[in-house]
Amino acid sequence: MEMMRPISQWGKEFISLEFFRSGQRGDFFRVMAAEDGTNWSCKMYDFANGEEIDDLSGSLNAGEFFEYNTIDKQGPPQSSAKSVLGIAKWTSDKPIMLIQYAYSENWDEDPNWDPVMTVVPPNEQHLHAVVGSFPMESDFKGNDMYFVFGDPEDKGADVFQKTYFNGYQIELIYPDLANLKVPESNYYYMREIYPYSASGFSYFGESPIGGILTGVSDYKPYGRPLALGTSFINSNDDNAPTVEFIDESEGTYNYTAKDDQ
Repeated sequence: MEMMRPISQWGKEFISLEFFRSGQRGDFFRVMAAEDGTNWSCKMYDFANGEEIDDLSGSLNAGEFFEYNTIDKQGPPQSSAKSVLGIAKWTSDKPIMLIQYAYSENWDEDPNWDPVMTVVPPNEQHLHAVVGSFPMESDFKGNDMYFVFGDPEDKGADVFQKTYFNGYQIELIYPDLANLKVPESNYYYMREIYPYSASGFSYFGESPIGGILTGVSDYKPYGRPLALGTSFINSNDDNAPTVEFIDESEGTYNYTAKDDQ
């Protein structure tokens, strides 16, 4: 279960990473719009070579959603069924909420993923400091980390020189990180399986981070945002409150402020 964020915290740019699992068949997504005439698009890139492998786009009105779901959950996967694969870069011209989910055992070919669903943090809500934790139950075979790192000042790999994971300079732990760049962007990514015996982690860095944490046991997965800020970045309230003077008494000035929205 996960509480949905208010529309004021939705974003216009997202990066999603395909979940680890034995089937490696890709994920499904839901896109929800906050305003009429919202145009969104998605480009997918191959992990191995960074080449574009597919794209999606659409238009939605306020409260509508698009769900990329081309399968019959009761039957075997059709040969024509498609999903979102690899690294996916999502953009929109108005605020959207993006949700990623693994659909069913029939599709995933893996009973651990039946099902799991979580909000994808907008790039605008990435954070410079994070403390995370994992379930401690021994039946969890591992906890998967899907990290997305920003490079807001376009420093390239140098952005990781002052970026720390569990107190260690991050490239000492993940030396390939500087080579894992999201195509056509100033973002980097990392997918790692973390052992269940680890109780948690900390992150602090020059690079703002977002992403998702997942964990799997037999028919008992979880998924949640790794880092998801609460910045007020979208609002339809364009009218300032009306302020009216009431009185003054011994240097105390009394006003009323009324917000009609």
